[in-house]
Amino acid sequence: MYLFLDTEFTGLHQHTSLISIAMVCDNGLEFYAEFTDYNEQDINPWIEENVLRKLIHGNTESFITEKTTYVYGNKSEIRAALTDWLHSLEHTPIIVWADVLTYDWILFCELFGGAMHIPQCLFYTPMDISTLLYLNKKLK
Repeated sequence: MYLFLDTEFTGLHQHTSLISIAMVCDNGLEFYAEFTDYNEQDINPWIEENVLRKLIHGNTESFITEKTTYVYGNKSEIRAALTDWLHSLEHTPIIVWADVLTYDWILFCELFGGAMHIPQCLFYTPMDISTLLYLNKKLK
């Protein structure tokens, strides 16, 4: 199973923190979460305008539909919900793909306490869509 990952975070710096995380499986199931405990002091005008204003965050209730799991909470609450969601997919290994995954993968792993603690149902190495597209273009 392929899982596509995207995150939004407080900035391109070493101490950035997650604002939101979105995952979509190749079977159409979705996980989306918005964090309540990111460092607001790290927000710059670009993130304010292009990220925060586009969040759903007015909804303080988490919910689950047939295809979507939405969580609004702190890092601990989101980690627990995401772990449950990943284990519910019943596929191993789940291969994670991301566009320019440099920050996405680091922050994703950090959510679980580091790369050695990600759920075992995940393949340990993520795949980078940008690299795939670049190589595909070069090989033509």
